Amino acid sequence: DLGLDRETIVLAGASSGGHTAAMAALGAEEPGLGLAGLLLFNPVLDLQFRERWQERRWCTWLGSSALRWRFGKETLDDESPILRARHLPQPTLILHGTEDHLVPLQEVQHFQEKMECLGSDCKVVTFPGEGHFFFNWRVSPVNFHRCVGLLGDFLKQVGVLS
Repeated sequence: DLGLDRETIVLAGASSGGHTAAMAALGAEEPGLGLAGLLLFNPVLDLQFRERWQERRWCTWLGSSALRWRFGKETLDDESPILRARHLPQPTLILHGTEDHLVPLQEVQHFQEKMECLGSDCKVVTFPGEGHFFFNWRVSPVNFHRCVGLLGDFLKQVGVLS
């Protein structure tokens, strides 16, 4: 025990890091790990990449095929947050670009719907016309500042900041 108060920690991640953060919260014996919140930027939620499959780029098809070959469909399903949705006691905030070609917005919306049906507080904030790297300072300083503001609001909402 490091003496940390888990109720003051927000688990966060972007893209595959968002996948990792979501799986940590969803896969834990104690739902949500006792954390203050979960913040995900354009998270990979389905390792089978089923949503809008035909519209995905060739590199996504190749990557998905390699994952299936290496790990098998069952393992990919077991490690896909969209199929592991369950009630989490802390709120989840997802920030996502509407034109994300790596993780389609529909994938995130389906995850949100599942989480809300299970009684979780799961909100999605969209960035219209933006792709996968919308939050990066070098891509858009305006979006970066908006993300920082949303992050600050979320940290206040969950009681981490006053």
